[in-house]
Amino acid sequence: MFGRISQERWHAAQALEESEWNHQGIVEAEWHEIVNKYQKVFAELEHSLGLTQDTMILDVGCGPTIITRLFKQGRRYAFDPLLYNLHQAQTIAQDNTNLMTARGEEMPFAKSCFDVAVCRNVLDHTQYPAQVLAEMHRTVKPNGKFFISLYTYAPFVTFVKKIGERISFLRNVAHPFTFTPDEFKVMIGQSGIQVEREWLIHEGVHSTDYGKIPPPLPDRSVRNRLIIWLNANVFRSKWFVREYAFLASAK
Repeated sequence: MFGRISQERWHAAQALEESEWNHQGIVEAEWHEIVNKYQKVFAELEHSLGLTQDTMILDVGCGPTIITRLFKQGRRYAFDPLLYNLHQAQTIAQDNTNLMTARGEEMPFAKSCFDVAVCRNVLDHTQYPAQVLAEMHRTVKPNGKFFISLYTYAPFVTFVKKIGERISFLRNVAHPFTFTPDEFKVMIGQSGIQVEREWLIHEGVHSTDYGKIPPPLPDRSVRNRLIIWLNANVFRSKWFVREYAFLASAK
């Protein structure tokens, strides 16, 4: 249902992602956003899951920000296919963080070795999202937990983005996949893990409203204004993008 993309398409997405991460000030801005959105959630998780210094934590697609730094406890193993060139991560990582370059579809870890796996805003960047979830399931212990979040879109916006993926000049190169909230939940369920709790981290009403700090200016192009108008007035959706997070466990 959720498919996979070619190696060439994935490399194009990764190249753009790498370019974006190397813009001056972007890592600091993204970390500010992460703290604003997730600090309270991670503090709550740390308490409810009973994390200790020995808890094994997997950070999937960590980028240079390494969101699992929000946990005060645990031994972190963080990886990203671009980590070889995201030099900021080397200085940001703390003593209890092990960094490596790897792909989510081929995780270099043994079966059932992690207590918690975290994956924030990664699956729509991958070559094969369902395989990444399968690898997370493989590497997490039977009684382990999964914290997975993603930007999802209103049904009409998702339709437009999926059409755009087939038309090169309309394509969002960095994001090969687009999901509605329901598609996101189905994909998680099909991977063999059960959602226990969910959070609506952020809701945006236009195409640049992702909860960034500071917020970027809206896209005023005719095409974009038409999509937003149709989404709100014809398809009656009061939102454009929602950042959802799920706490899940193995079924």
